[in-house]
Amino acid sequence: MKLYTFSFAPNPRRVHVYLAEKGIEMTLETVDIMTGQNRQPEFLKKNPLGGLPVLELDDGSHLTESLAIMHYLEELHPEKPMIGTTPLQRAQTREVFVLLRQPPRLFALSH
Repeated sequence: MKLYTFSFAPNPRRVHVYLAEKGIEMTLETVDIMTGQNRQPEFLKKNPLGGLPVLELDDGSHLTESLAIMHYLEELHPEKPMIGTTPLQRAQTREVFVLLRQPPRLFALSH
């Protein structure tokens, strides 16, 4: 497996923290979003939206969302669970993750 990443972006950083906490070593390849490397045709074949991170599996398929990547790796490396061990705990983890990705509701809080 290979993780396409950019260390200054928040979503790849989540996966980096997850890998470090789990003790998972993986081949990393930096994709420089500042120079538009993620918008080049070669990279867009891996993720048509151009986002990072992208996990390239050994069979050539790709996972393109940080939460999906972490859940996939959790299935492969269940020891030292970080996403929960029961269906409820895993659902609550997904719930928190979705809430963290939403923009703040400043208007709703101000009225």
